[in-house]
Amino acid sequence: MGPVNAGEFVDNLLISSITAINEDPVRYRFNAMLSDSGVQLRERLAPDSEYCVIYNYDGQTVEILAFVSMKQDLERVLYRYLMLR
Repeated sequence: MGPVNAGEFVDNLLISSITAINEDPVRYRFNAMLSDSGVQLRERLAPDSEYCVIYNYDGQTVEILAFVSMKQDLERVLYRYLMLR
């Protein structure tokens, strides 16, 4: 996938996620692995791609935190993200 197609893919993923989550932010379940660790973040599985959106909703504001490929190990991705911060 070239840079233009990659940019369009990311834009479409973000826009579709924002639209779906804003319709009903509590519709999507808490991520089970994160919940087991005491972290209450919701996840939306994008039906038109192989990506999971991790987000927080505090009753007023939706905060998209990460997009993760469902082919990746979420725990490893989050650990790597933490190490890079």
